[in-house]
Amino acid sequence: MRHLLILLALSLPASCGSGDNGSAPSTGSAPSAGFERAISELEVFKTRMCTCPDLACSEIVHAEVKAWRLALMVKLAGETRTKAQDDRGNALDAEIRACRKKLVAGSAAGSASPSSDHIERALAELERFRTRMCGCTDRSCSDPVHLEYKAWKRDLNANTGERPTKAQDDRGNAIDQDLRRCRKQAEAATPPSTTDKLEAALATMAALKTRMCACQDKPCGAQVDKEVAAWATRTASELAGVKSTPDQEARSEQIQSALAACKTALK
Repeated sequence: MRHLLILLALSLPASCGSGDNGSAPSTGSAPSAGFERAISELEVFKTRMCTCPDLACSEIVHAEVKAWRLALMVKLAGETRTKAQDDRGNALDAEIRACRKKLVAGSAAGSASPSSDHIERALAELERFRTRMCGCTDRSCSDPVHLEYKAWKRDLNANTGERPTKAQDDRGNAIDQDLRRCRKQAEAATPPSTTDKLEAALATMAALKTRMCACQDKPCGAQVDKEVAAWATRTASELAGVKSTPDQEARSEQIQSALAACKTALK
């Protein structure tokens, strides 16, 4: 699988450029109407984040921003922003991050007995991961779910200063054990066909692309790169000699380009 193996073998280049679709800014062209709309939307997100009264509010806005960024990658594919648009977007993004950091720091420092609401929401999300994992019958399903779960757990640990009660801790451990058990069952299932292996590889690559595009700084991008390398070591041998279809090659190229653009956009 030519393009897949290219992605496995190469380290994506870092860049100081930034922007909603990862393309380099233009210094001479007219402002892009699409990017102007995106900047207006980013202004709204900035206002919402910087007027949030608590961490719970900021988490909702943060999740919406991440989803918006991913959709924007597709929506603005092929459009070129100007240097001025790039600077405005970077400034708004910096304000959003600064406002979120203040709320995260304030929540961690100002709550000796944190509200259980955030923990309950995390447990509900963990339940959803368990439901998805336990519905998997092979690795083509379980691997992407596991990647999403790891990213979610890392983000949760990084942004939550709250501590669960004993009862909440026990519930979380029980759900996590079920999730692990279901993943092992999926891995032990009948090995997938060649087509399934290629589709599973594409699904995992897409999950890694989603992870990279959700990153907001280079340390996060570097962590995803390590996971790409670890995955590459396993997948290169599994796909040795396997031929892909033109459609799979095209999808692989699209995912690779999006992943590279997201990494390039990191500051």
